[in-house]
Amino acid sequence: MLEEEEEEGAEVDGSVAAEDVVMQDTVADQEQDTDGTSEPSEVTSYETAMSSAHSYLHLEEQRHDDLKDAVFSSRQLKTGQYVLLPVLALRDVVLFPGDQMPFTSSTTIEHKVMKEILGWEEKETLRPRRIIDLLHHRDLLPRGTHVVRHVSHCFGLLCHQSQNPVGTLANVYSSGLAQSSTQNVGDGEDDNVNTDDNSAGAQQVNVIVRASHLLFRLVLALHIGGRFIFACVQILPNHPYVQRPLQTKNVTRLPEFAWKMFDSKVKLKKIYSLLKKKGMEEIYHSMIRRKGEEDDEGVGGNSSIERNKDGPVLNMSVENAVWWLSSNLPLPTKDKIDLLTSPSCFRRLGIIEKFLFNLQIDRLVCLNCQSLTSYLTNVSSIFSMSEEGVCAAYVNPGGYVHQILTVKFLNEEEIAVDLGEPGHPDSSTSAAGKRCIVAYHGEPTTKDSWFPGFAWTILSCNICFNHLGWKFEATSPNLHPQKFWGLRREGVSIKRG
Repeated sequence: MLEEEEEEGAEVDGSVAAEDVVMQDTVADQEQDTDGTSEPSEVTSYETAMSSAHSYLHLEEQRHDDLKDAVFSSRQLKTGQYVLLPVLALRDVVLFPGDQMPFTSSTTIEHKVMKEILGWEEKETLRPRRIIDLLHHRDLLPRGTHVVRHVSHCFGLLCHQSQNPVGTLANVYSSGLAQSSTQNVGDGEDDNVNTDDNSAGAQQVNVIVRASHLLFRLVLALHIGGRFIFACVQILPNHPYVQRPLQTKNVTRLPEFAWKMFDSKVKLKKIYSLLKKKGMEEIYHSMIRRKGEEDDEGVGGNSSIERNKDGPVLNMSVENAVWWLSSNLPLPTKDKIDLLTSPSCFRRLGIIEKFLFNLQIDRLVCLNCQSLTSYLTNVSSIFSMSEEGVCAAYVNPGGYVHQILTVKFLNEEEIAVDLGEPGHPDSSTSAAGKRCIVAYHGEPTTKDSWFPGFAWTILSCNICFNHLGWKFEATSPNLHPQKFWGLRREGVSIKRG
């Protein structure tokens, strides 16, 4: 149903569209004492809000044309309604309700589609007549069905690897224009972005979107160009967490343990215990630290603050907790798609619990080298460098969206490998039959860094040369942490037992 133009390779540039990234000086100046000696500077922790703001997109030229009123127009949509809207299909990117994602248009047609979505230009590409005629011609809609044709400042997000095309409706809440620099940067190719010669020099549209609670299924799609399709979608029913009917249980013959088997809160507490047992303490504490936000989009329904037996207060609803876990756990793309397409909150909890329960080896490995005895890092080293959580989305100048896991430690030891062919002419190959697990490419640079104050270096697997992510090193000796790694979620996986 989706006709996506794909190209080989993957973008391996850790940069993002920006001319310069200026690090705010948060380190206190050294104080001189009477003897002329200097006191050591104060260590400053990195502000995670800086990476969540995506300052590299340069949205200071935001256009607020009725944006405040239009950004929540999707609230008018109801379950079962048919809607005509543009849908962005991305490879390996699964966005759950509440997730934030930056996006940069990369081709002339994408520039135009985004401007039409934001109401900056008259709608010429997004004309509904053709798709309406096809819907009626193929009898895909019941007779007399009303189709919503105009939804402002939002578009659909879909992982085009999904066999069951279900996606989320995302609202644009920040936007701006930049000069297009749509060219392949670095030494890799991009399988998610189709550039054209006419896009260079055009006005690139940069936006930040947040996925709403509305899920949809694809009914019919027409390819527009680039990564966009114009589609008719149906809004799926939302089955939030339903509290146990305490009044009813006292008059039924079901025992207490039977009620607990289907109680989402009980299952959620089991998941918290499994997170700590499997060494994912940072993911657990990151959830606890997450502030309960006012949900204008209705994600998760009514919020509830509940004190667990262990002490911490979880300041989010059960459904929000499920979506947050789905987004931040190191799950393969297939499992993430299953979570998105599951019809209820309880079933999603079951998928997460099964994943954690069957997790025998707590190590992350290269997706292409799972059979080797090497490993990249332990799941216990996962930590948060963004307000969004331990896994967040970023975009580079070519428009390629990466979802990356941030980790404190990376295994850089040498291992014995069967080289087969003569040794690869790389500086990281120290001897025949031995090779460092990872390789770095290029010199550290702060240009266009996703994390202001950190220089990035491209990281790849030195066995299969798969692009793994980037190493980030602090430019100030007083910034904490001094270094960390950002691993592409689609490039790594949990080691199989």
